[in-house]
Amino acid sequence: MSESLPIQKHNVVRGRLLALLVIPVGIALWVLLWSWGFMSALVAFAIAYGAIWLFKLGAKTQPSRTDVYYLLAVIAVGVVAAFLGGMISDAWNVWSTEVASGAEFFGVDFWSFVGQNITNGDLWKSYMTDILIAIVFAALGAGVLVKDLLQANRDDTSKLA
Repeated sequence: MSESLPIQKHNVVRGRLLALLVIPVGIALWVLLWSWGFMSALVAFAIAYGAIWLFKLGAKTQPSRTDVYYLLAVIAVGVVAAFLGGMISDAWNVWSTEVASGAEFFGVDFWSFVGQNITNGDLWKSYMTDILIAIVFAALGAGVLVKDLLQANRDDTSKLA
């Protein structure tokens, strides 16, 4: 009598949902490192790598081409949200110490202050180096995703031969 091995089912939806967890974790990690004065752009790489790792963990398979597009979108949203989180953290530091000591984070006045400053071109210029470094690290992490996909496709092609 032969024993059958358990069949592992691929669950792409579970992988995609699990990959979304990288966004709030990335925001929290970015803000934490940013507030300590560390190079938060490394978090961009962690977001990319984390999204891929979480997808594989949940889906129990390599990402397909359509999954790659999804993961690239998750990585982009995660990096942008994390960077904006860092900017909001900076705004809160300025607001709570220099503008309105004892103010509320969820108060209308603070978010109006953020809204006024987020459209300030000089503010964006001051963040330009951080933005470029974050893009580089996110691209490095996304490169891991593309490399994995190409390797998986190469392996699949060699099995057919």
